[in-house]
Order: sequence, then C-alpha cells, then structure tokens
Amino acid sequence: MKEISEIGAAVSSFEGTQTYLEQRKRWDDDYAMFIISAQTAKPGYIAYTSNTASVFLEKLISMLCGAKLNIRIPMESLMETEAAIASNTERFLYGCFNLNDERLLRIPDTPKLRKQRAFYSLLRGGFVRCAYIYKEPKSSGTVPLISTWDLYNVAYGVGGAGTSWATHKRMASKQELFDLWGYKTDAKELVIVDFWDEENNGIYTGTDWLKRLTPHKIGYCPVTVHRAGAQPKLNVATDATVNKNQGESALKNIRNLMPLYNDLVSDFATMVHRGVKAPVGVFSKGAVENIDVDIWQTKKAVAVEPHVQVLGRAGRPDTALKRVQDVYTELDGLGPLTING
Repeated sequence: MKEISEIGAAVSSFEGTQTYLEQRKRWDDDYAMFIISAQTAKPGYIAYTSNTASVFLEKLISMLCGAKLNIRIPMESLMETEAAIASNTERFLYGCFNLNDERLLRIPDTPKLRKQRAFYSLLRGGFVRCAYIYKEPKSSGTVPLISTWDLYNVAYGVGGAGTSWATHKRMASKQELFDLWGYKTDAKELVIVDFWDEENNGIYTGTDWLKRLTPHKIGYCPVTVHRAGAQPKLNVATDATVNKNQGESALKNIRNLMPLYNDLVSDFATMVHRGVKAPVGVFSKGAVENIDVDIWQTKKAVAVEPHVQVLGRAGRPDTALKRVQDVYTELDGLGPLTING
C-alpha cells in the first residue's frame, strides 16, 4: 500500500468485521466496569454499582507491575565463546528495555513498558508490540523503540510471513505536530495514524503525510499482536465470530455476573427503603399537611390530627427473587434456586 486512501480503506475493512465490532463492544463494557461507571436504576429504584471488578483488576495489575524482569539464555550446552555471546545478548536486551523506559518517562502520562503491558493484558486481553532499533542521525547512537499499543486503536493484516501491515491511531497535539513534522493546524489536536508494512513506515493525518513512506530496512513488519490465553485462531464455517473471545480479559468470568449483582443489590436496597419509608397519607382540615418530621425516623411526639394512615404495606420489587436465582446460577452453575414466599 502506497497511498493514504488505500491504507484508510484497509483500516475501514478491518474495523468493519463482526469479530472486531464484538470485541470492541466487550472492551467498552469491561472498561466501564473498571472505572465503576454508575449503574442506571429503573424508575423508583435505588441505584447501586459494585466496585468488585475494579478492585480485582487493580490487584492483578499491581502484581504484574511488581514482577521482576528476567532475561536468560540457557548456557548449559554452549561452548565458552557461545556463552560469552549469550551473556552479551542478555546485557544488550536489559539495556534496550532500560533505555526504552527512559524514553517513555520523558513522555507525559506514559507509564513504563511493563505497566502498559500489565494494563492492556488484563483489561483488553492482549496488546500490540512495535519493536524497532535504529541509529539516531545526530548522535549516531543506537535507539531502541519498543512501543506497546492498545488493541482498541490498531488495525492489521496477515500475510504469509505473519503481520503484513499494521496501523496505530492516536491523538497528537498542535504543538507536537509542529515540533516533530512542521505541520501547522488550527485544531488543538488531530488523529494521526502510524503505518508499518514489510518495507516502509509512514505517518499521516487526514489526507496529509506527516512522514512520507520511508524504507525501514528490517525485512519484515515489526508489529506483532499478542493475545492473553492459549486459544489459537479457530476456523469454523458456521460461526463467523468464533474468534471474538480470543484474548479474553481478566473479567471474563464475572462480566455477566456484575450487572445481575448490581440489579440484585438495587432490588434489596429498594425493599429496605420501602420498608422504612412506607407511604403515608395525611388527612387534615383544609387539606393542609401539618407533619414536619418523618414519623418513622424519630421518637419524638408528633402533633398530628387523628387521621394519619399508612397507604400500603412495604412490598418487594417483583424482580427481586428472579435476581437471586440469576446470581446463584451464574456463581455456581447449579441450576435455578427454588425460593418460596
């Protein structure tokens, strides 16, 4: 692909597949649970949103971020010369990761490589890597470029040798566009697309090249897609979306449970509220209400005329027992729970 229009058409085709659309819907739902997006209650019900999913993810992310990085090439069967080369390779790789983290620290709001991969692996169920080492023209130093991309913003194609092309979308500020590429715009920020294939790399925004296609001289596309879990790509003629669950997030086993649990607590909170706040009718001369306190929440004597009547007994929401059965089934897989009353 040599033209922006060709690249844009390939990206649109990728993003229009049913598998991608269903995965994107899943990513949106999981992120809403992670940020504890408020649950919408039915009219007349008390809203409740559990933080279980968010706390669970935060703990797992913290564990991965605290893990040690180990790079080891087995040397038991190597000759002395080979072992020396392997040791140098290990030191080189450690140095690459350290230099890359130093580069990331200079970019505002950008965590280190390990933190990014921990976050994307657990929340998205995978990540995309772009690994490229190049020579800095001014200093002639070796610069490792190891980027971790969000699956949400990546499109790619597969060829005979693996990934044949890939794009990554992100927002760039007006200042960044001018400093890096001399591009002038009135907008505060624009979407830019980083394109890689087996021969070239280029960056564009809209219909304008920021960095024209330039040979990277690697010999292959340096972008790889990594999915969590062991599920390989499946081919089932009768199911076009069989791979939508490939690379599942850490929320897989509670994704369907949390909405049921939120509704269940909402139902029972509403039951308690209705029991405490029973509807009361006040009948007085001239239809003037003369109760200025909640008669159910105070021990003080209330000066009222004799005609005070509870209009109805406290009831339970019709959905309450059904919620209990759904949550029980989702938790244990033991079938419906029988509840009388």
